[in-house]
Amino acid sequence: MGDRDAFSGDIKPRHYDLGLTNLDLEKWTYDGTVNIVANFGAATQSITLHATHLKFLSAEVLVGDKAAAVATAFEADDQKETVTIRLDRELQAAEEATISISFQGIINDELSGFYRCGYKPATAHVASVPRNEDGTHFVLATHLQPAYTRRTFPCFDVPYLKATFALSIEIPSDMAALSNMPIQKTAASQRAGWQVVSFETTPIMSTYLLAWSVGDLGYVEAFTEKSYNGKPVPVRIYTVRGIENQGEYALAMAPRVIDLYSELFGIPYPLEKMDILVVPELPMDGMENWGLITSNPSMMLFNKGESSESAKFGIADNVCHELAHQWFGNLVTMEWWNEIWLNEGFATWVGNYTVNVLFPQWDVWGDFANGRMEDAFRVDGLRSSHPVHIPADTGLQLHQYFDQISYGKGCVVVRMLASYVGVETFFRGVCEYLKANAYGNATASTLWASLDAVSGKDVGGMADSWLNQVGYPVIEVTEDVEKNEIRVKQARFLATGDVKPEDDTTIWPLPLGINGSQSTREDPFLLSKEDVVTTIDMDFYLVNANGTGFYRVAYPPARLAKLSTQLDRLTTGDKISIIGSVAALSSVGASSTVSLLSFLQAFRLEEHCHVWWEILDVLNKLNTVFAEDSELRAGLKQFTLRLIESKASLLMRDGASADDILQKTMYRSILTRAAECGHPETIDKFYPLFQDWVENGTEIDPAMRRIVFHSAMSKDAKGTFAIIKDTVARMDSSDTKKDLLRALVATDDRDDLDGLAPWNMSPAVGIQNVGVILMALAAHPIGRYAQWEFVKTAWEAVADAINDPGLLNHLLRITLEGFSSEAIVLDIEAFSADKDVSAYSSTLESAKEQIRAFKTYRDRDSDALRKWLQDGNYI
Repeated sequence: MGDRDAFSGDIKPRHYDLGLTNLDLEKWTYDGTVNIVANFGAATQSITLHATHLKFLSAEVLVGDKAAAVATAFEADDQKETVTIRLDRELQAAEEATISISFQGIINDELSGFYRCGYKPATAHVASVPRNEDGTHFVLATHLQPAYTRRTFPCFDVPYLKATFALSIEIPSDMAALSNMPIQKTAASQRAGWQVVSFETTPIMSTYLLAWSVGDLGYVEAFTEKSYNGKPVPVRIYTVRGIENQGEYALAMAPRVIDLYSELFGIPYPLEKMDILVVPELPMDGMENWGLITSNPSMMLFNKGESSESAKFGIADNVCHELAHQWFGNLVTMEWWNEIWLNEGFATWVGNYTVNVLFPQWDVWGDFANGRMEDAFRVDGLRSSHPVHIPADTGLQLHQYFDQISYGKGCVVVRMLASYVGVETFFRGVCEYLKANAYGNATASTLWASLDAVSGKDVGGMADSWLNQVGYPVIEVTEDVEKNEIRVKQARFLATGDVKPEDDTTIWPLPLGINGSQSTREDPFLLSKEDVVTTIDMDFYLVNANGTGFYRVAYPPARLAKLSTQLDRLTTGDKISIIGSVAALSSVGASSTVSLLSFLQAFRLEEHCHVWWEILDVLNKLNTVFAEDSELRAGLKQFTLRLIESKASLLMRDGASADDILQKTMYRSILTRAAECGHPETIDKFYPLFQDWVENGTEIDPAMRRIVFHSAMSKDAKGTFAIIKDTVARMDSSDTKKDLLRALVATDDRDDLDGLAPWNMSPAVGIQNVGVILMALAAHPIGRYAQWEFVKTAWEAVADAINDPGLLNHLLRITLEGFSSEAIVLDIEAFSADKDVSAYSSTLESAKEQIRAFKTYRDRDSDALRKWLQDGNYI
């Protein structure tokens, strides 16, 4: 029986009164009481609710102010994460009764539930802040999504059982406490030097949106321009005290976004305040807790002189995404986790839409096409992918689905639907949906009904196959030049290249997006297996113009060659979409790696940063697939160098722009790759800056930092490795530290790489930086073996250290995504044989399928690629 079925439905909570006291900041425990006001729809002598990692002390049920029943036993089901309270007598149905429970909990170090996280203070902090002998201080915070509220107090921890919440917490008098709502009152505690902080009652909301924090906190503050309930909303960015000024960049936009969303959604921001708490350690970029967003530092703080300009992209995206959730997700919540995409896909789309409004010069949809959209293509091209509408029924399964399908493909579906009905009409439908379901739960079908009503179109019918079917198609284009027409035919795309008839049964409604047709046809979609489009301009045309549709396009070879001479007529989205399609088709044998590399040669002097990111990502994949062949690896490295060297020289001549973030980001990306490839001009220019940094402590411009460190590794890998590793161990978390960690992996020394995987889990790196080395090792042909060997041999220690199914899923996915050997597939199966891997089953199946796809690709193309590289004097 799944998590959704844990409750009979006879008990419905209305309000939680939660009190947390006796916080022990040495043993990391606390006492709690929770009074749950609920409706009892039927007689019962037991109550089942969610609880795990908690010790129950007592419980009773009150009707009015009288005890109606007392607990006689607490029966835990560890698998379901529930506790059943057995009562001494049968309770009759009651419109209102109160379940009163006393319990004890743990302030853990696992980044979930109520947890503690460490940091090194930038200034002296108050005496009561807990700290270690090494100077590490701690702040307390919560992370409750998707199913961690049950770790903090007993509750009905499912999104559809909404209630109101009143929180009080006992804290040291010299520290601050935050929660979703403003402070109602502060009172002295019987415990000397402590006080009890009580917060106002929240609106009705799901359990996973509750949040609180305790620490020595500072903030910067601004206000919305518009007034809500007669006054502007205060917006604060909180950090541990001493670095709050780094929140100024996020603060400059957050009030504007609140005003914008209040207008877009037709509903004024409903709370009295909006706090954003930057937590030193968070298991994701951000979390949308209502009225108290939490964020990873790198996604909210900008430290001038330390942070790279590209950090502003992530901050803007995070602010807009999490604030969108205050309406879409918090005010109206998906009924169940199988529609997590409804929260995340929409927030991703409207976040991108809003960043584009605020910063049109950033070309945010180009960044989306190269990033989330390509990631979604990669995942959804596997048979082991899952539908956007998730078949999940338990909290443990759910961790596997906070992925690029829910976020990336979900966003693409929303984007296609908005284009289908028109963006203005789409927002009118969203407004109606939010107003009709405010403070409640809803499903996608509810949203479709609102969109159908305002648009007069069958939005649900259009969306159905995209939501409920795995995968996406490729459109094969054939030309009839004499008739000026093209035939378009859709078929399922699979990364394994072995599409069978049973795989190819879906007919997706495809927005053709044809640029270069004078056709007057009203239907802009391909609604059948194939169709003919007439009046095509045979000199220039595109299918899926700007890359809006979630599908690949296979042009005839002659058309692709012609497009490579017409780059000035292509948008950024066009270029990214075409490059992505050519690369995908090469990987499955519908084209070839040789054709792909020949096509890429046309982009030597490309001007746009996002196009270069796509090119470099494609080359990264080729390096992944062919890197175990040292000759091919060397040849691809030389190809990359020749492709980028002209652009690298121009960038070094012109320097990094002072105010163009995209140019500055391209400068860093191209020249870092040039340094990795051993480009003499780049190394000669930037290696002296490394020497000056080491010998004299001279600061390095953030735009140049990665280039400098990678130039040093190319110049003297062994010596630089030792310097960097020693320096990192003495550094607090920072952008500089992350750049140093990335550079460490730029070596082929097997002993050094073998040592990085275990060292990555040490305090010298820090839990918030583990992903930096992890991703770099997984992309390295030697390093990925070192990483996998460490995960296998130290699995229990790794699982204990991370102790979060979502994070462990990411660890496994990243560790395994670069292999191309059947031996590793067998290794994965052996690894899984004696472990409970149910929480990671989808991740492991996808990894095996991707490995086999890479192997097939490598075996098929290696010989032809080798000959082409030899003929071109790359090897």
